[in-house]
Amino acid sequence: MVYSYMNMNVVRNRAPQQYRGFTIVELLIVIVVIGILATIAVVGYNGVSQRATVALLQSELNGASKRLKIDQVESGAYPATTAAANNGVGLSVTSGITYQYTVDNMVSPQTFCLTATIGTVAYYITNNNSIPISGVCPGHIAPGAPSWQALSLGDNHSCGIVSSKAYCWGRNNLASVSQLGNGNTTNTKIPVPVSTSGVLSGKSVTAIDAGSAHTCVIAGGDPYCWGIGSSGQLGQGASSSSSVPVAVTVSGVLSGKQVTALTAGGNHTCAIASGALYCWGFNSSGQLGDGSTTTRNAPVAVSVAGVLAGKTVTAVSAGTDGTCAIASGALYCWGSAAQGQNGDGTTVDSLLPVAVDTSGALSGKVPTDVARGNYHACAVASGSAYCWGSNTNGALGVGFSPGANPVAVSTAGVLAGKTVQTITTGLYSTCAVADGVAYCWGSSTGDGTTNNAFAPVAVSTATGLAGKTVSLASKGTSHTCLMAGTEIYCWGAAVYGQLGDNATITRLEPSLVTNP
Repeated sequence: MVYSYMNMNVVRNRAPQQYRGFTIVELLIVIVVIGILATIAVVGYNGVSQRATVALLQSELNGASKRLKIDQVESGAYPATTAAANNGVGLSVTSGITYQYTVDNMVSPQTFCLTATIGTVAYYITNNNSIPISGVCPGHIAPGAPSWQALSLGDNHSCGIVSSKAYCWGRNNLASVSQLGNGNTTNTKIPVPVSTSGVLSGKSVTAIDAGSAHTCVIAGGDPYCWGIGSSGQLGQGASSSSSVPVAVTVSGVLSGKQVTALTAGGNHTCAIASGALYCWGFNSSGQLGDGSTTTRNAPVAVSVAGVLAGKTVTAVSAGTDGTCAIASGALYCWGSAAQGQNGDGTTVDSLLPVAVDTSGALSGKVPTDVARGNYHACAVASGSAYCWGSNTNGALGVGFSPGANPVAVSTAGVLAGKTVQTITTGLYSTCAVADGVAYCWGSSTGDGTTNNAFAPVAVSTATGLAGKTVSLASKGTSHTCLMAGTEIYCWGAAVYGQLGDNATITRLEPSLVTNP
């Protein structure tokens, strides 16, 4: 007891303990420990969340695959869209999941590929595998993947821009020259990057246009071209070809000027710089517009001594052997006119720009887009489409009659009440975008048939376009492509891989281009 008492006294009589706060070092250690614990908790949660996402996608894909296969057994073909799946009921999609669906009922055996995506996680399944695979189907857009920003077609090759870089696909061996600009002569069925080891090194590509067998781009305000150049269409100061991009000569009429638009035709090229127009290349029909038939291997100014005097050029389109432009709100054409494709009411070639006739269908209309094809030309004016020249296969969209004067494309059918935004012309065909939907007439219309259309028809949306907004279409000799959202779809001949869907199968409906 005494000991305890004394011990208690000792305790009672001890001076009060002075408690101190954390030092800076100790506080930092505490913060770091808390951060580590929080990170561990987050990583653990994310791991569980990731596994749950994967499990959900795999479950959805397995169920969807079964329903697609049931449809194939019952109807003899896989459904054209996910909305048409499950016997027309549509695939039941859990909130937050995005589907991308590709079907090919034209091959034997028939195939499908279905991608399901949540956020940055994607899995896909095909008719040939029973277990979903991490990633996306070939040609589908991966989460966070770059998107297409531009599109243009040549005779048998196609090109576009992704993340300010040029990509091309299709024929690459005409005259032993690379039309794709990648330095080799191997045809390719998927987009490949244009060489950036030379003049395009470090440059951002802002515009691209493909001619018959050459292509040109704008990068940093200057023009560059590649492909066949035997007629001077590369504009490099010599009539030679190049399998990689070369700089167009800017030491002459383009000196000090910034190029804002360009167009590549059959064997010539034109560009807009500071509101004026300059052309180079083959000139047998006066397609350069300089008043001569002299072929040029460097840019020359299009004559402004006549109808273009004082006009500001805002749009230009080069065809096989002629050119059309919009200047100060009016249409002008020059070059070959054997089929009336200059639109001035004659079939006489013109070495200088001539005004397109506005006494008839174009009276009072304001043009906003123009396209020069092989044997005909078209324009968008005040929201409607107009064409002139050869009407082979119904390329003018007005029945059977040709016209050396502009005629209004029929609006009695699918274009009724629609506002046309853009237009493109090919060999014997035309396509337009109206209110975000693609319509075509002439040959190769993308409606699932091989019929020539003498009035506009809607391009099929059964192979992936359903619900997508089309912004641009471009036509080659025997194939067509269009941009829908951030994707490109193509149809038509594919012997060189020009559809970009990793196949050489002719398509009658749009097929998704493989993303680079």
